[in-house]
Order: sequence, then structure tokens, then C-alpha cells
Amino acid sequence: MNNNMEILGLINQAKQSKTLNNKRILLFGIFTHSILSKEFMNKNSNIPEFIHLTLKVEFKEYVYQSRTMVIARVSRIIEKMEINEINKTLDVLNHMFTEIENPVNTTEKARKKKNSVLDTIDNWLRVIDNE
Repeated sequence: MNNNMEILGLINQAKQSKTLNNKRILLFGIFTHSILSKEFMNKNSNIPEFIHLTLKVEFKEYVYQSRTMVIARVSRIIEKMEINEINKTLDVLNHMFTEIENPVNTTEKARKKKNSVLDTIDNWLRVIDNE
């Protein structure tokens, strides 16, 4: 199973989740994985378009030079979102990942790497489901 399908699975889990906190946690994970992944974002210059398309916001240029800084800004935005905004964002992400097989150029090396971010998200889901 490729990362694109795993992301779509996470998006579907978030859409089906009944609580706002669970949706928010999954959305954090989806954005974190998408931004940190060299498979989806092999250049930092691809990140502004992704952020603009999904969240309808723009950051200053210096923010995009650091993926972790982008994630921090995105996390703040997600934390303030209402459920209808989260659902709209999930719909946009779902459309992006289903219509575009590879959102940004992929590399074979990135595809073969073990993905600890997805493992972490899976662990979060196990904790959430057991609550």
C-alpha cells in the first residue's frame, strides 16, 4: 500500500470520526505527514501552493523555508477550526489525494523509506479508539 492510499485512509477515518478532537488530531497527522514527506513535497517551494489550496491561507516567505515552522503555523490554524471548517478541509484533501495520484513529484528512495509518521498516527488512532 502506498502512502497516497494511507493518507486517503486517514482522511476517511477523520471524516467518519464523531468527535471534534478526533477529527482535529487526525487532521494534524495528515498535514504533518504531507508536509514532512519528501514523497509528496520534495521541495519546500511546493509547500505554499499546498497550504493555499487546503487552508486558504498564506504565510510569509521565511516560514516556508522550514517545514517544522510551517507545521507549527498549520497546527495553530487547525486548533482554532470549527467542525465545519475541518470537514471542508478534509473534503479538499480527499479531492487532492484522489484526483492527483502523486500531488508532487515522488522519488523512489522516499517511497522505500520506513515511514515513522504514519506509524505514529496509527498509534494515536489505537489510543483514541480505546478511550
